Parts: sequence; structure tokens; C-alpha cells
Amino acid sequence: DERAAVRTGAAIALGFIGPNAKRVVPNLIPMLKDKDLEVRQATALSLATIQPQTAELPAVLMELSKDQDIFISGAAIAALRASHPALAHTMGLR
Repeated sequence: DERAAVRTGAAIALGFIGPNAKRVVPNLIPMLKDKDLEVRQATALSLATIQPQTAELPAVLMELSKDQDIFISGAAIAALRASHPALAHTMGLR
């Protein structure tokens, strides 16, 4: 949707669904680079609750863990810890 509020709401709703929303992870990953900060924040937080095990997600989360926005970096770190604990441990994110 062109409206950021709709994209944010969709990401939040999928996060509330949790692990049952794993099949939509490929649709959420591009939203991590959305032009709107709130969309990126909601998406990162939702991915942390969905805990997907996808091949492309670790690289995206590692990049976002260094984001200047503390909420995005924190959500990315939480998602890494939940979905790829060995990688998070290797990165020093215990």
C-alpha cells in the first residue's frame, strides 16, 4: 500500500500472529528497507516475534543490527537471537 500507516499496521498484525506467519517472511524482508521509519521498526519487531528460519534473513538482520535507530537495531538483534542463536552468539549478541 502507498500509505505508511497501512504497511505499519500489516507488519504489526503479522507480528501478533507470530510463528504461524512464517510464510509471509519473504514479503516482510523488503519492508525492512522501507522509506518510512515506522514501517521498518514494525517489520523488525514483527520478524523478532515470527522467528523465521530463512536463508536471506541473517544478512539483513546483521545489517539492521548496526542501524542508527536504536529501536530498529534492537529489534534486529532480538530477531537474530531468536531465529539464529548461534550466529548471534558468534557476533557477541548474547
